[in-house]
Amino acid sequence: MDTSLIRIIQACLFFLSMFLFGYWLQRMGKPYNGLIFNLHKLIGLGLGVFLIITVVNAQHAADFGVAQIAAVVITVLLFLCTVIAGGLVSINRPIPVAISWVHKVLPYITVVSTVVTLYIL
Repeated sequence: MDTSLIRIIQACLFFLSMFLFGYWLQRMGKPYNGLIFNLHKLIGLGLGVFLIITVVNAQHAADFGVAQIAAVVITVLLFLCTVIAGGLVSINRPIPVAISWVHKVLPYITVVSTVVTLYIL
């Protein structure tokens, strides 16, 4: 099996578990269960570390071209926006509906961007 395919599958498993915990949190409502909330965040942190290691290893193996650099930058920005939106959604105050929708839609875009980035690396 190709190494990039294995990395994509590993990232998808991280995303799947993070999505499952996120859906569980959403169904339970606010205030969020601390254990599930922290597992959701820790899985996201683990995914971030996994992707950083993957990108660094890929960069050591071969120099990145413009397309690879652009894909990594876009993916990092999407991750940051998703984390920020998640932080805003988690506060115990009313939030604008737009922030809630951003946190519902942006993770899917981030998954697609991550898969594309891993594929072209």
